[in-house]
Amino acid sequence: MALQVQEGAGPVNLSGSIEVLEDPSGQLTLAQVQSPEWAARFAKPKSTGASLNLGFTASTYWLRFSLSESAASSANWLLQINYPALDLVEYHAPGADPVITGRGQPVSSRPLWHRFFVFPLQLQTQAQFHYLRVATQGDLTVPVWVSTAKDFFSLSQSQSALQFLYFGGLLVMCLYNVFVYSFVREKLFLVYAAYASALGMGMMAGNGFSRLILWPDWVAFDSVAQYFFFSVAGGMLVMLTRGFVAARQSSVFDWACRASAAFFCAIAVTLLASVWWHFNTLWVNQALMLCGALGVVVIVVGVFLAWRSGRRGLRFFMASWMVLALGIFTASARMMGWVPTNAVTAYALQISSVFEMFFLFLALADQWRLDRKVRVQAQANEKEIRDLYTATLLMTKESLEETVQQRTQQLELALAQEKQTLAQYVRFGAMISHEFRNPLAIINSQLSLMHKEHERGQLQLEQRLSILGSATRRLSSMFDKWLQSDKVHQTLEDIAPHRVPLPQWLKNFVHSNAHSFGGMPMTLKLHPAAAFAVMDEYLLEIVLSNLIDNARKYAGQNARVILETRTKPGCVGIAVTDNGPGIAQEHQAKVFDEYFRVSPQSGVHGMGLGLSIVRRIAEAHGGDLELQSELGQGCSFCLWLPERNAS
Repeated sequence: MALQVQEGAGPVNLSGSIEVLEDPSGQLTLAQVQSPEWAARFAKPKSTGASLNLGFTASTYWLRFSLSESAASSANWLLQINYPALDLVEYHAPGADPVITGRGQPVSSRPLWHRFFVFPLQLQTQAQFHYLRVATQGDLTVPVWVSTAKDFFSLSQSQSALQFLYFGGLLVMCLYNVFVYSFVREKLFLVYAAYASALGMGMMAGNGFSRLILWPDWVAFDSVAQYFFFSVAGGMLVMLTRGFVAARQSSVFDWACRASAAFFCAIAVTLLASVWWHFNTLWVNQALMLCGALGVVVIVVGVFLAWRSGRRGLRFFMASWMVLALGIFTASARMMGWVPTNAVTAYALQISSVFEMFFLFLALADQWRLDRKVRVQAQANEKEIRDLYTATLLMTKESLEETVQQRTQQLELALAQEKQTLAQYVRFGAMISHEFRNPLAIINSQLSLMHKEHERGQLQLEQRLSILGSATRRLSSMFDKWLQSDKVHQTLEDIAPHRVPLPQWLKNFVHSNAHSFGGMPMTLKLHPAAAFAVMDEYLLEIVLSNLIDNARKYAGQNARVILETRTKPGCVGIAVTDNGPGIAQEHQAKVFDEYFRVSPQSGVHGMGLGLSIVRRIAEAHGGDLELQSELGQGCSFCLWLPERNAS
């Protein structure tokens, strides 16, 4: 049945209109497949989702589809195959010479310089058959679309922007970890950078960018580049796993890691050898998919058992492996034709790698913190043992008993201090977790807006990327503070507040954070006498962000919030007032406690940490946090700060 395309309808997916003919010999010509004998053998494939997916196969396939255009159409049409990992693509248009291209051909063979295979399409009002001949040594996925040139270039621009945002993030992670390694000399950071680099190169090769940018004329290497780099990344990830778990040499898990690393190394060497000694690598690609998935299962189980046995510092690493395993299984199942091919399954590995990289970086930081703590404690214990042994030789029985008693008291005091330090770590971690929510919410909302604007063809890419960059820099700033784990207990106690011109600072704050208010009306009232305040600007921004976010969540998006300054002898106040539901008198003393929420069942998202963080910051400044509220009449939180530095 002929498919008629119409201008203005957007890109058209041809998967439901394609008929296929398998050619195991790879010798059939166009004239042969058009003959009655072979034409009758074309058949509809089994439904595989949004794209035609024939799995791993050594056969060549002919695809046939009938197209026409409406009489009123005047658009320039393009036929696009959105999958760069096809070794051979032949397009036979009605009455025209065939166009032969593919991954196994020079880039110059492509009618349009693009990472996908795009062909100019001449349509008539009467239906005509079009033929494609495709083959590859990997999974044979053929997503065939028809669109106008305008729609194609608009969609291509949006997709490229998102892809390079992803690759830019990978590059930043690699450079940052090399930078961290240069200071701490922890090899895991260097292995992580190597893994991220190999994974990024594999993604670029699989998405077709490497062929255009890095090796446009190296045809033989491009055909194996994606799986080669994935094999290298797999080996690096296994080495990273062994470094985290630090299993005994004779353990089953250590043996599984060594076997997996040897397997990935063999796959990489075999694929690289095929560049010079040409042979079919289909079986190598299949082995990588199947055995790689099995290796993931082995390592995930090993890490989980180590975590269950009481090993510390594995929670983030376990999360990263689970996310990556889900992406690998989804991608492998799609390549094998077990699950439908769509936008999610086609990019499953790339999507999962974003979250996996984030959790893996957290795991590295957490592991380095724990290792450093163990080394410091071991050195301290060694010194204590040496001192105690010396005292034992020199002291009498009575003095030894006295010394032991004194040492016991010291250890009890040290234990109490250790518990206090641990509690500070937990509170600081909770504070950072709470603060991550705001920039992550901004990123999520901007991605949603990009999707909606793209659907309407009104993508404001520069504005969205600017906001995303601002939120990302805020995350990076908070993350850097968290990495300085040996200074966490000084974060609030040793702050260095300075005298700041308050009116101008508040105006700058409102202007630079307007996008995070979500369109909520904001009124700024400045008391003429409140000219200066002694404060830490970063911590004050956290205070105001929490108070304004609470007003927005509980008073509603359209409620008016007043940000004003007040004065009293020796102090300057910054108040956030809303006209929301207010807080009952019996709850006002508890709202500053950690994890306390007035109405957990209200549906408003939160952890009950914001106000406790605000109060701790106020106390660290030598100030106070004042609450004035009545039910039905809103809330007013006022942060009182010293007007001058303490002499």
